[in-house]
Amino acid sequence: PALVTDQGLHLCDSTAICEYLDSLPSNAAPLLPEPKARECVLAFVAMSDGIMYAAVAYVLEGRRPKEIQYAMWRERKEAAIMRAIEKFSAIDMSHTPLSMGSIGLVVALSYVSFRLPHLD
Repeated sequence: PALVTDQGLHLCDSTAICEYLDSLPSNAAPLLPEPKARECVLAFVAMSDGIMYAAVAYVLEGRRPKEIQYAMWRERKEAAIMRAIEKFSAIDMSHTPLSMGSIGLVVALSYVSFRLPHLD
């Protein structure tokens, strides 16, 4: 992701963008909350990033010529994705506020749904 601020500063990282958005005057809950909740949000971010890294690696491996694809590599990435999704599915998120973590999770799951639909 990238964001250009009103001052012309280019921010090219999710954390930097969320920190910037949180610094703007707003009545909205912060995307990166204070210490206790922040740890939970950052754990969501890390697990969501893990899903994304594994999913992108899986997709890229599938784009290589069939004769040099490494099936075990794709299986490992698929298993990592499923482990993370299973961990998330065990969490009651019915009252989870909008945060950098919940945004990251939605993006990761959307990417998996779009690029790896066979994972259901």
